[in-house]
Amino acid sequence: MASETQYEARADRRIASMLAICFFLVYLPFSSGHFDSTDEITVFGTVESIWERGELALSHGGPHAFRGADGRRYSHFAIGQAVLKLPFYGIAKIIRQGLPDTWALALAGPVRLTEAGAIGAGTLEVVTVKLYGPVMSAVLIALFYLYERRLGVTPRNAFLASVLLGLTTYVATMSGYVLRHTTETVVILGVLCSIDAYRRSGRLSALGLGSTLTSMLLLVSVPAAIAGPPLGAYLLWVLRVRALSDGGLQRAGAVCAIVALPVLVALGTHLAMNYAVWGMWLDNPMLAQRDHFTTPFYVGAFGLLLSPGGSIFAYSPLLLLSPWTLHHFWQTHRAECILVLGISAIFLLIHSVFWSWTGLWSAPGPRYLFVVTPLLLLSLGPWFDGGIGHRDRLLIAALAGVGALVQISLMSASWTYVMHVMNYKRWAPKMEFMFLPDQSPILASARTVAAGTCDPWLCRLYEGWPDFDARPLAVVAVLIVWVFGFAISLWSLHRAYRAHPLPRFPEE
Repeated sequence: MASETQYEARADRRIASMLAICFFLVYLPFSSGHFDSTDEITVFGTVESIWERGELALSHGGPHAFRGADGRRYSHFAIGQAVLKLPFYGIAKIIRQGLPDTWALALAGPVRLTEAGAIGAGTLEVVTVKLYGPVMSAVLIALFYLYERRLGVTPRNAFLASVLLGLTTYVATMSGYVLRHTTETVVILGVLCSIDAYRRSGRLSALGLGSTLTSMLLLVSVPAAIAGPPLGAYLLWVLRVRALSDGGLQRAGAVCAIVALPVLVALGTHLAMNYAVWGMWLDNPMLAQRDHFTTPFYVGAFGLLLSPGGSIFAYSPLLLLSPWTLHHFWQTHRAECILVLGISAIFLLIHSVFWSWTGLWSAPGPRYLFVVTPLLLLSLGPWFDGGIGHRDRLLIAALAGVGALVQISLMSASWTYVMHVMNYKRWAPKMEFMFLPDQSPILASARTVAAGTCDPWLCRLYEGWPDFDARPLAVVAVLIVWVFGFAISLWSLHRAYRAHPLPRFPEE
């Protein structure tokens, strides 16, 4: 039985790996190769400083650059975001060594100056760091599949739920942005997979990984730490379940040490970094935003749930199935359902009262609630397993179709250009356009794409830019290589899926 279980787990990992590769290739053609927000540019500035000069101080200013204890300017974003992007910066250094000048110019694209005065494109380093978005989104899909399987979902329905998540929800849109939200979600899904592995097997290594990933939330994104209390409560429940299964708390000391040590290390690292940069143990420019929770809750909540410009349902129509999927999830996986609802409620409550509840200037859509979409859609696989009728399938197909069109529009449009054309930043009353259907960022993006203004790097290469002639044949060649690679990946995914031995994930 153990060997069968191990074989099935390996089969799941193969499917998850191939899903990640396929979705990376799906997202890759939409990559713009440039930054759209000051958030992205500021984090990139930290990456550049670490790699080039071995320090955290920024070489330029900007809205998210603050004066540190030594008088120099630093990013207020968590250091983990920059560290995770360092390998992508290094890829550019490797590529540059053997790349002809023409190809280097083609990959880098046109130079764009942003509001912060920093380069939005025009360097290979920007292009390769931008690939962090599709890579991390692909990893998210893989972890989503693995956790669906751990929930007992059949391979077929776990696969279907993962494909729907990756193609028809806000996850696809955010693959084009190098922001913290996808990373937060990847960490949380990793925590859930690790904790479930401990619940099933009792392996302390799995518990240690879960505790380490939970602690990493603080180092990757300080705002994401609000997911800590629900995750901690869920971990306590799992510890209780495991203790009952083991017949007592024979390993209580080891369990406590494994849970507490990563938390203490992460907290100590955060405090030390905070003191080194800002000269204070606790306070910093990020936490200084605690005074900015000034939006009436009903305004932010209505905007994030029901407005045409910012509703999570508008950007991920499959979430409209939540009343049915969560009802079934409550019946079959009550603890996990409570966890998902708890995290979703906390994110909604806190971000609804934030002064910039839309998060709009960095990316279209309700990015502050990004984590809510994959977590709520975890209920999709179990609902499929429970049996759905013909009408349900038609509804799913309709919502998925609309969702796919939404993602294609948002991924193809230049968000910077859309904001400029729609004059969003100068709208009065402020943010009123979020509640007007004809001013929605979704429709605005669709209109700009329909008018022929597209943002992906391939489109710019096809059209050319000042001092660089159009390269339509190069685009055709790139697409041929992409089709070949994608076909091989799909074939490998099909083989991995067909080779899966068992219909459900058994107890380890």
